[in-house]
Amino acid sequence: MNNEPLEEQEKVEQYESLLESSRKEVLEHYARVSARYREAGKNRLACTAWPLRPLFLKKDRLHTIGTALVGQLESCRDVLISFTEDRGSMAKTLNFPLELLKELELETGLGSPDFLSAARPDGFLQADRFVVSEYNVGSGLLATLSYTEVLFELLGEGPLARKLGLKDGNFGRPFQNYLSLLRGRAQSGSAAHIALFSPAEEHKDVYRWEKKLFETLFERNGFTVEFMDEHSLEVDSEKRLISRQTGRTFQLLLQMTTGEYFLQTPNSLRSSNYLRGARAGSVPHLHPLACLLLGKGILPANLGGAGEKSSVRIAEATYPTEEAAPEYRLNKDKYVIKRSWSGKDTVVGCSTGGRAWNRIVAEAINSKDFIVQDYHPLPTTRLPYLVDGKLEYIAVRFELSPFLIEGKYCGSLVRYAPDAEGLRLSPSPPDMGMTIVYAS
Repeated sequence: MNNEPLEEQEKVEQYESLLESSRKEVLEHYARVSARYREAGKNRLACTAWPLRPLFLKKDRLHTIGTALVGQLESCRDVLISFTEDRGSMAKTLNFPLELLKELELETGLGSPDFLSAARPDGFLQADRFVVSEYNVGSGLLATLSYTEVLFELLGEGPLARKLGLKDGNFGRPFQNYLSLLRGRAQSGSAAHIALFSPAEEHKDVYRWEKKLFETLFERNGFTVEFMDEHSLEVDSEKRLISRQTGRTFQLLLQMTTGEYFLQTPNSLRSSNYLRGARAGSVPHLHPLACLLLGKGILPANLGGAGEKSSVRIAEATYPTEEAAPEYRLNKDKYVIKRSWSGKDTVVGCSTGGRAWNRIVAEAINSKDFIVQDYHPLPTTRLPYLVDGKLEYIAVRFELSPFLIEGKYCGSLVRYAPDAEGLRLSPSPPDMGMTIVYAS
């Protein structure tokens, strides 16, 4: 493994030195932020603790990675568009359910500016490149965008950022960039009324602890939101999208589905025509259902076409076959098995017992809903933790998630956990933390 530091060490040392001497001031600031969200019904983020510093990464490198990721996603879309006249071929190539492809308005969904208006690739930052492990454009996108805003309040508006002269813009502010996107799409300034849609069966999984956070952040920035499902929305005769409960009209529809419901019941779209394409009546449909095609199951097709010399590449992946089963079983430490289109099941070979791994291999081959991906160890750094009132520095592994809004890099989320071989961060381990990136 390349042990060259990935972070800007001079910035790290300045920050951590000041953290040591300003611990009381920092903790008082954290207590104020925590109390603010507790009063709003939001106790904490989906992680174990507040972070004590951002990651310090090179600004030029982050923007180079962002530009390459945008190009990769646009190439991917071009190939998907070329498939739209032969949905049977698309289903076969991607192992995607043909029944759902038949129900979607793929031409308008894929062609919409909102197919790629906001995305969050996840991956591994290496010394010479960024390796993409998956794309996120669905329910997890808005949740993590919201987390970055809270993390900015902690770190970007904290006492250490002020003392060190850290600039707001270098944190990227992805949530604020996303709000600018929404204002532009709504064409109604900052007063847009937004429908956050997910099927009724998914509400518990999609919103969990984030519902109050969404309400707080959107309303603080001048928006109003309603959490809608297929029973509470309709398009009227004038093509307005309205709430059956309140009668209010919406200026935007934000798709929050995990995809699970539509993958299992594609015929349900026949009673919800407004969900099939790029607009719900006259209202823009952000992250249309065609975005489901950017799930993990697309990775083996390598539609982005990034070459070996690119600053970004996709972790090599395949659709599992019976012929390859002996390789997966004999060399399990080289592989990760993931759900293709639904769920977050991720099994890492090097941290899974032989019998359990063999059962997963058999299930993956038989179900047609898995991919096998090359294993890449998460990169490492060292982060401060508060343990029993004392600062300790712990080796962690981390995953970098750059946000791409309207074709530009605009900040990153970082998920991390104490160093362990075979560590995975999705689903979240119990000791996971989150922070943001300062582009220096």
